[in-house]
Amino acid sequence: MSRCIINRLEDLQPNAAIKGILPDSLVTVVSVQWFGSEALELTYKTTAGKVANELLYRHDEARCKKMLSTINLACCAPKVGSNQPGSRAQ
Repeated sequence: MSRCIINRLEDLQPNAAIKGILPDSLVTVVSVQWFGSEALELTYKTTAGKVANELLYRHDEARCKKMLSTINLACCAPKVGSNQPGSRAQ
């Protein structure tokens, strides 16, 4: 496991453990659903098992820079076939 700073909304990936969504708590990303290229719905699970979601917008990227993701080293690299804006499924 490695740690990556979340710099852009595109860095939010399923299965990442994210610190910074909830105060003093780690959450695991369940899914990311994009709405155009400016907003996404982040669905996450808390350590207590509760599933919740939050809308994030481009202006939230400043907040993202304070988030820390703990997953494998590929966490900050774009994924082939992802549903990120501008990506094409292969």
